[in-house]
Amino acid sequence: MIRYNTLRSKPDYDEQAAIFKARYGYSLPDEYIQFLKNNGAGSTPKPGYFEGICQIELIYNLCFDERRDYGTLAHLEYEEYVEEGWLSKNLLPIASADGGHTIFCLILSGPLKGQILWRMDENILLPDDYNKDFFNIPNREIVIATSIDDFVNKLEPQEE
Repeated sequence: MIRYNTLRSKPDYDEQAAIFKARYGYSLPDEYIQFLKNNGAGSTPKPGYFEGICQIELIYNLCFDERRDYGTLAHLEYEEYVEEGWLSKNLLPIASADGGHTIFCLILSGPLKGQILWRMDENILLPDDYNKDFFNIPNREIVIATSIDDFVNKLEPQEE
């Protein structure tokens, strides 16, 4: 199990989820809230490689108290990406990959609710041996995990 921010206090994630729902109209899956309660959020230690394809750099935190240092906040990333038109309102960024050209989003509504979407921009850097067919995706996004637990289980530890 990954543990982040061991020296920082954690926000009350149930309270933060209620604020998120009141502000944006979406309920967050219990599994996501439990993941944050158990693990926290952050970048140290590095979360790991996603199926050997890319390094996950950061797990975003869910906290509306911007006066405290809780790291990169999911709702601020959410607002920025939605305003820029890069994400629809039903996608919550939860993590980013090394280099900043890839984000992983929790799908908040519809038939894929609770699943994880991998969203890439046109500048993504991939390993030389990547599967070209896998990344031949017209809109640069693909559902890569059926749940938060599935996403975390697909992370491979970073070699020291």
